[in-house]
Amino acid sequence: MFKSRSDSYFEGGDLAQWALQIGARGPRIEPTKPLARSIAVGTKPAAPRKISEPRAGDGADRGRIARVLNRGESVSVRWSDGHASQFHFQWLRDYCGCSLCRDEVSGQRLFDITTLPDELLVSDATVTRSGNLSLSFAPEGHAGVIDSLWLRSNCYDDAGRLERYSTACLWGRELTQALPTADYVEVTASRAALGRWLRMVRP
Repeated sequence: MFKSRSDSYFEGGDLAQWALQIGARGPRIEPTKPLARSIAVGTKPAAPRKISEPRAGDGADRGRIARVLNRGESVSVRWSDGHASQFHFQWLRDYCGCSLCRDEVSGQRLFDITTLPDELLVSDATVTRSGNLSLSFAPEGHAGVIDSLWLRSNCYDDAGRLERYSTACLWGRELTQALPTADYVEVTASRAALGRWLRMVRP
């Protein structure tokens, strides 16, 4: 009975050697082409940004807190440009940006919101020396700080939503002629470049 070379490898138990032989005779797999060096603009909101000093040219004036008032169920924030925002306690606790609540690299939330107290309160709301919102929550006793620029950019009252979406552009065939793009290497290496790219979504 005729036996192929591969049969002899099976009888001898040398499966590894047989696999190497088959692989050597198999078709050569060419490496895939590198990914394009540009990426299209996405619209997914980012997690709360890391706490930092507001910078000129980065919406610092627009995102500067002028006054904070605790209204019992929400925190009212008056901004330096005259805009007023209202943030409910549960929303503020959900978006606390401290290292205990958010992964410092990915921004992923590190706690389950269903474990928060039903009667969540803000016992203290003040503005830090760097201009961010400092909060203390009761009865859990948690304290955290939320970046003022991120807070203003995510104001969810009617005026804030209108401010963000009034310049929305519907996607049509004409978009292919002027699709916002950015250099992949630059965006992945520079937070400033990443910020410029993300702002293309909402001019």
